[in-house]
Amino acid sequence: MSLSGSLEVHEIQMKPKAATFALAALMAAFLAGCGPAGLLNPVSGERGTEFFCPVGSDTTPLVFAEQGTVDILIVMDSSGSMAAEQALMREAFPALVRSLLTGIDIGTGERVHNPVRDLHVGVVSADMGTGGYSVTTCEEDPLLGDDGLFQHTPHGTDCAALYPDYLTYSMAGDEPDEAAVDSFAADAGCIGLLGTQGCGFEQQLEAAWKALAVHALPGGPNEGFLRDEAILMILFVTDEEDCSAADPTLFDVSTYPYSINLGCYYQATKLHTVDHYAAAFRALKADPDQLLLGFIVGVPPDERSCNGLGSDIGGCLEYPAMQETVRADNELLEYVCRYPKECTPPDPPSAGNCISEAFPARRFVQLAQAFGRNAYVHSICTGDFSPAFSVLSEKLGQVIKTGQFQMKLPVEKDPADDCRCRATCSVVEVLSNKDSCPAGKPAYDGNHDGTPDVFIDDDLFVHTLCEIPQAGTVILPDEGCGATCTDPDVTYSKDPTRAGWWYDPNAEDPDTGGISETIFFGDIVPEYGSTVEIRCCVE
Repeated sequence: MSLSGSLEVHEIQMKPKAATFALAALMAAFLAGCGPAGLLNPVSGERGTEFFCPVGSDTTPLVFAEQGTVDILIVMDSSGSMAAEQALMREAFPALVRSLLTGIDIGTGERVHNPVRDLHVGVVSADMGTGGYSVTTCEEDPLLGDDGLFQHTPHGTDCAALYPDYLTYSMAGDEPDEAAVDSFAADAGCIGLLGTQGCGFEQQLEAAWKALAVHALPGGPNEGFLRDEAILMILFVTDEEDCSAADPTLFDVSTYPYSINLGCYYQATKLHTVDHYAAAFRALKADPDQLLLGFIVGVPPDERSCNGLGSDIGGCLEYPAMQETVRADNELLEYVCRYPKECTPPDPPSAGNCISEAFPARRFVQLAQAFGRNAYVHSICTGDFSPAFSVLSEKLGQVIKTGQFQMKLPVEKDPADDCRCRATCSVVEVLSNKDSCPAGKPAYDGNHDGTPDVFIDDDLFVHTLCEIPQAGTVILPDEGCGATCTDPDVTYSKDPTRAGWWYDPNAEDPDTGGISETIFFGDIVPEYGSTVEIRCCVE
């Protein structure tokens, strides 16, 4: 059979089954001609599925630019039990920063994505005061505590004498400077070490909300940190349950008929709901895939149902150790975990010998579940936070690659709707295995022979091919449907009646204010571990 025309293939690769969940890697634009032998596979170099292009097609270069702006907020528990955990944080966190700024995976040492070009790192404590009530350990400012303001006083050795409210990094040139990266990563470790003089009533979720939704507004003390175009990651590091109070009378310990340590447990009805914070954090970003949450908190370290993506820990809250149980002495809740396992936790008059111990983090698990694949939970009782940062680095890279990216695509009017435009492209997802295609993604049949196509890799492993549907783009009514699909004076928006990816030829570039052809993934994004090809027959 003779085929005319050319095919452009743009590949987004999310490497599957690496030891530390390798970062999603966005490969350079790949051009391959259509011919009787079929499409040259951009992964293996082998000829495979045939893809038919219209007669007279020709190739044009694809224009690509990564989203390279990230904001990271660390919410650090600064109470008296956190000394060892803060030291572990300082030891491991710089690796996450280096991975983002160099594009090199923490576990494999391989370059797996382009370096993040612009990074903000800010730290707040979980000390939000006690509504003015007098409470031991909360005397410094019982009304507001640290109030969600950035903490930037250096602690530990080998730190500068003074730091700005939050750290900023901008890459000069095309490649990161290793010395600059190492210096920034070390600085991030220095400001993350807050000490242990903070209030024992931790309000971690309230601190994050106040820092980002209130103080980061124009004119606020945290102004400039949060950027509309940036991916935002909020990282919680704590060995206590969240006690973010809606009713500050919770902190009136003079009324307690029980131990002060059990106040948040017995008065849980006075807390803001987890749904309250889920909605508040979602409101920070127009695109939900620009927000990631990380939790290094109290969950059993060896229980798979409690460690992982929010979409994979559905059974965690039913796990026996995650139940809140008051100790026999009525002083504390039972610990959910400790490290090492055989250690003796602090119990007056004994100081104990544990590196860490933690209480059940049920509210954090609930929040992670609410954010699904955009959240990750890791036990604080491990003695090593590096695995958590490896996954978080990978997740950040994945969002950079699949949230949105810029590419010039051919478009045409939908023959059935003069107000709707569509790209003459297919987005093909190569699953990491041979499972059936997920709901909403039909099996891909590139040669239209009625049989779903597959991809066979170098190891002769069969991968399922699925097509991510195209939602398409609509010309907003006030522009008039007679406009072309690339009219520079027209405003385009996602077709609200359909799910899938869409293309805006007139998207505004957040960096320059100019026009930037942009593909958006919002409703139906690629599965983790997949490889994605954007296949375009270009006229």
